[in-house]
Amino acid sequence: MTAATPQIELLFSAAEIGNRLQQMASELAPTINNNTVIITILNSSFMFAADLMRALYNEGCHFETDFLCLSGYGDDQQVGTIKLIQDIKIPLHGRSVLLLDDILDSGNTLAYALQHLRPQNPSHIQAAFLLDKGRGIRPAVPTTTGFSCPDQFVVGYGMDSAQKYRELPYIGTVNQM
Repeated sequence: MTAATPQIELLFSAAEIGNRLQQMASELAPTINNNTVIITILNSSFMFAADLMRALYNEGCHFETDFLCLSGYGDDQQVGTIKLIQDIKIPLHGRSVLLLDDILDSGNTLAYALQHLRPQNPSHIQAAFLLDKGRGIRPAVPTTTGFSCPDQFVVGYGMDSAQKYRELPYIGTVNQM
């Protein structure tokens, strides 16, 4: 007997994502300058970050980039403890920071990132999320969000289920058949 093939139910198409990222870039552009460091929280945010940074560049923005790798998810569920896997390399003292993450869910990842970065004394921190489930800890920093999404496990556009579906150009939910 073979396992059932999962079906992906579409939430946001590639075109919808692209259009919203252009809008987000327009909203964020006035806050970005040469002193800004954009920090992407890896791994699931890599597609969102790359596309948003290109859109910001097209808005005339110039910035530095760095990466913060945190682990807080198992294969299909969130676990309570956030772990630092890879730290940033750029000093943040006096710099403006834009944190990018794929999804605002429990708020634990953002809370950890803020607690980790604030001792470096950046002048300003804001965050941008592709998705917001509308629950959990609300950010204590200015936030830009791409889409509100249902409180379901989502995949695609960099987000995975047991390392599968990251390559999808759209976002959906996995339904077992």
